[in-house]
Amino acid sequence: MTVLGDAAKARIAASAMLMLPGTPFVYYGEEIGMVGQKPDEMIRTPMQWSSARNGGFTTGTPWEPLQPDWKTKNVAAQDSSRQSLLNHYRKLIQLRNANPALSRGPLTLLQTDDATGTIAAWLRSSRDEAFLIVVNFGPRHGELYMERLPWNSLPGGGEYRMDPAYADPDHACAGYFYANGNGSILIRSVEARGFCALRIRRR
Repeated sequence: MTVLGDAAKARIAASAMLMLPGTPFVYYGEEIGMVGQKPDEMIRTPMQWSSARNGGFTTGTPWEPLQPDWKTKNVAAQDSSRQSLLNHYRKLIQLRNANPALSRGPLTLLQTDDATGTIAAWLRSSRDEAFLIVVNFGPRHGELYMERLPWNSLPGGGEYRMDPAYADPDHACAGYFYANGNGSILIRSVEARGFCALRIRRR
């Protein structure tokens, strides 16, 4: 968050990290948007758990003062908010852990006709299903067309259906269509800084 400096950028960075292969690393406080300053030992001040004294971190004296926003930016404040950064991290982690395609499956980068130059798309797949991940890193809406998804990255054979698994914001990808005839995908609108995970399964 310190480097990105923007809540929407922090959300989209988390979306990309947790939908890509490898071992994700979340440094404490990142999941609620905590910031810090150099030098390194100052990058993380005490964890902001609540609006209680010392941010709920300790009843003693913390080694560094809390960030100025600790009374409003803390775990307790974000816990009950469906749209909070904390719950966005939780949903991404739950989705990743619940689906082998996302936790262990191979990565296939996709060619698109994105005119904005800011939208990335990839497939994560397993024997039973695949996920199309779409991430718009830019500040403008875009339209996305992908011609002929690689058949060896999709489960089994035959006809497929595509269903939403998770999107941030809720309608980040609108008007999507999978053409079983030629294996192409059209997404008519991808929101600025929008993310969506679409599950592809056999009919």
